[in-house]
Amino acid sequence: MKMRKLSAQKCEAVMIFKHAMSGRLNLKAGAMLEQRLKALDEIDAALKRSQLEKIEQDRVIQWARSVGLVCFRISNGDGKKSAVAGRQAKLNGVLAGVSDLQCIHLGRKNLFIEMKRRGGKPSDLSEAQRAFGEFVNASENNAFVVGYGAVDAIGKIKGWLDA
Repeated sequence: MKMRKLSAQKCEAVMIFKHAMSGRLNLKAGAMLEQRLKALDEIDAALKRSQLEKIEQDRVIQWARSVGLVCFRISNGDGKKSAVAGRQAKLNGVLAGVSDLQCIHLGRKNLFIEMKRRGGKPSDLSEAQRAFGEFVNASENNAFVVGYGAVDAIGKIKGWLDA
């Protein structure tokens, strides 16, 4: 029988899912990573707002995976597009207001996270994002939070895990 070689990306996904299936969280690894993330905050000051939000999302995903959660970015059309590209994106399922990240832990609700820049405020949410959050929170199986930067989002994930 021939064995197929898995790509590095597929191997990582398999490991993430297997760790998540164990139901065990590694909060010690998460705490160490969280300290490193706080130290990087100063470096980020010079970055553009759009770059910073993606970096913050990457940090949240990295932390969540380090503690054993399945967490991923929801690719929902990034940025402004031409009218033709916008129509095509809509046909492909892009929906305004859907959150940036989703985290899953066995035996818990799904957590949807809308990421905003550090120091942001609730008025930064669009009407579509507010409506999506209300829809998610109205369901019994999901929760929605807004994370103002990686450190805030990680704190909200911890609160979700403790609830």
